[in-house]
Amino acid sequence: MFAPKHYLSQWHIRYNDDADAKASEEGFESWTYALSAHEGYPIVPPTDLGKPTLNPWRPVSLNPDLVVWERNPYYWRVDPDGNQLPYIDRVRAQVVPDPMHIIRIMEGDVDIAYTGLNLDDYQLLKENEDYGNNAVTLIPGIESASVGVALNLNHPATRRAQLYQDVRIRHALSIAIDREEVNDKVYYGHAVPRQSAPIPHSTYYRTEWGQAYADYDPQRANALLDQIGMKRGADGFRHAPWDEPLQIVLEYPEQLFNGYEVLDLIKEHWERIGIDVSLTPLSSASFSDRHDRRPRTTEGETAVNDHDAVAMAVVGDEIATFMRGAAYHSCFRSHMRDQMLTGDCGGHFDWGSAWGEWIAANNADFSSITMPGNEPPPEIKELDVWTRHWVHTEYGSTEYIKLARNIFDLQAENLWIIGIVGLAPHPLVTNKSLRNVPVAYKPGSFSGRSSFGRRSLAYSADQLYFLQ
Repeated sequence: MFAPKHYLSQWHIRYNDDADAKASEEGFESWTYALSAHEGYPIVPPTDLGKPTLNPWRPVSLNPDLVVWERNPYYWRVDPDGNQLPYIDRVRAQVVPDPMHIIRIMEGDVDIAYTGLNLDDYQLLKENEDYGNNAVTLIPGIESASVGVALNLNHPATRRAQLYQDVRIRHALSIAIDREEVNDKVYYGHAVPRQSAPIPHSTYYRTEWGQAYADYDPQRANALLDQIGMKRGADGFRHAPWDEPLQIVLEYPEQLFNGYEVLDLIKEHWERIGIDVSLTPLSSASFSDRHDRRPRTTEGETAVNDHDAVAMAVVGDEIATFMRGAAYHSCFRSHMRDQMLTGDCGGHFDWGSAWGEWIAANNADFSSITMPGNEPPPEIKELDVWTRHWVHTEYGSTEYIKLARNIFDLQAENLWIIGIVGLAPHPLVTNKSLRNVPVAYKPGSFSGRSSFGRRSLAYSADQLYFLQ
């Protein structure tokens, strides 16, 4: 059950003609705001302590820096011996500012610490685990690439777009990266140097995907750039094939974990082969404005698409999440005749959004408006067909695996998204007396950065208990 309909219906105009009046009495502008406040998802934090829940615990105190849950007496699960779950009666989640949270953890003031931790914290926490009676472990990572880079193949400057569409430049940039150095210097050797590809536990995984053009070979990279006609100038940097200085501006969200450290090394690696690179961190709002394809009408409106390259994390779940960064085919979700609403044209990676706009319009029957975007090459059209069929096939079926392998064979050869390292683990600190602690993310977990108790590690939280 997503939400208790019998309870929330009183704030929904479809079920209660007086919903607006009720909302007004509670100080809300309309029933929609009241419904969101009582539902507590996805627009606002939960405020209704009386809302029924199927969760193991129910909130009893909601403050900005402290939330308290108590056992839900109506919880529906029991353990194999028939004992009512959850075992733990009360849960407190407190917001502690950085760096005080590390001190609190080391002193043993918390029973579970996960959110806000990263590999930079691991060594210090591990060295002090006995001091706070803690157990410090690393949860195996599930991100395809902690940082991935995508060139804009649909750059509005035609010659630049043609250059980025030449697969040789993407191959050259990939094999010019010293992934072992990145792993050692940034991830302390805990990650896996690999290409951007699904994670190994995927049912359709092929080992060669993670290895495709991932070996460090600057000599071969230089040869490929020479073949393209990118000659070095007097300053050592390569010019574009049309004999003009070329600089690749690489944009990334400033909140990307280890983003600058990784990309600064990438910049150094690429400069060794003569590629001039400028790193441009953007605030979350600015990055979304430039790279998030929010719903909009397309007639007479053009999305921002003038970037050279984008870098961000590549999640690697089964089926949906890896290709979300390349889901240019899913731009248009509306089937209204005179309006097309865009969704995820290229995701935040934006490597083929103009192709996506054309494909999505072509897949729909929008005869009354001008065709948007740019017509893609045949392999992109074929990729779209495979991807659309893929999401409708039976999970794990022969057709499912075949289509997935078709899709990722193309990614492995074309490198629309260039991976650096992936599968970086995440620190988890628990009280040594706590039992039934998860040792891995549940199948289908979306991201290694999901908070404990939200998605990834809370699937057995009702069975946590303290050893007496």
